[in-house]
Amino acid sequence: MVVDYLSSQPNRAGYQVSTKKGSGPYSPGSAVDHYQRPMRAAGWRLLGDIPNKQAARGIQGEYEGIAFVDGQAYCPAIKAMPQLLDPRAALDAGDINAEQFERLVAQRENLRMRTKQVNEDGSIRFACPALEGKVSCPARKNDSQAKRAAARRTLGGRAPLPLSVKQVPVERQLGKACSGKSVTVPLYLDKGGVDNINKHLHPGPAAYTQEWHDTYKRGRAAIEARNASAKHDVSLGLGDRAKRGMRGFDGFAMLLTVLVAASNALRVIGYLKRGRDAELAPTPPRGGRPRKKRFDDHVIGLAWGNAPPAEEAA
Repeated sequence: MVVDYLSSQPNRAGYQVSTKKGSGPYSPGSAVDHYQRPMRAAGWRLLGDIPNKQAARGIQGEYEGIAFVDGQAYCPAIKAMPQLLDPRAALDAGDINAEQFERLVAQRENLRMRTKQVNEDGSIRFACPALEGKVSCPARKNDSQAKRAAARRTLGGRAPLPLSVKQVPVERQLGKACSGKSVTVPLYLDKGGVDNINKHLHPGPAAYTQEWHDTYKRGRAAIEARNASAKHDVSLGLGDRAKRGMRGFDGFAMLLTVLVAASNALRVIGYLKRGRDAELAPTPPRGGRPRKKRFDDHVIGLAWGNAPPAEEAA
């Protein structure tokens, strides 16, 4: 990949949120020490796709009661709802249709833990969904904050998702996610040299939600459009070794810079040209409505239909 997609926009609190959108080879395909950790430590919010690999599907890891699924932090009750762990696999297998898939994704959102704070060291603090009033949890039945949040949502016409005793961990197995106000997930969770949680963690919108489609898919389309012009649609395309005009790292970096600048210039020129053409285009008569047929049109049609057949070539 030559060009990736970076964006910065204010969140609901008014702070700038910098998002890095990339394809699977970047995240989670890269080694966590080479990409995910440095990017998050630098303040970037990663956003990517979910690879069709065993390590990336279903529960990717657990920490202090949090279950990580499809790169997001969820209430541990999701483990008792297998239909929510990998709805994409069920959709691909034809076990459910698109409408059922969307319902499962929406139901899963009730169990998602809110990102409360992203710290400077790249660690992330999450809050239990019961404290947001999204679920009614037996483990929080005496929590005043959970009660108030549930009452507010109910008055707003959005009743919390009820959880049964069987769906939540027993008291001795409750982690900080269920017993405290929040839990901080550190940037380093190596277990035997493997950190599957931080490798797949995407603090951006949850996969397959409408916000994820609007943010990630649109960014990916922009990435591929720029890659096409820089790698394939030019006479010195970087994707074709036979056409590569410069060798060595320095030469390649210089050529890449020129090609990306040229690609951006072509996009600007195209944008300005579309604006100019729109201004020069005449206003169509009758507001663009088709002209009604006249008597002459019918006469011509009848005459053409009665014309003698064309002579066949010998």
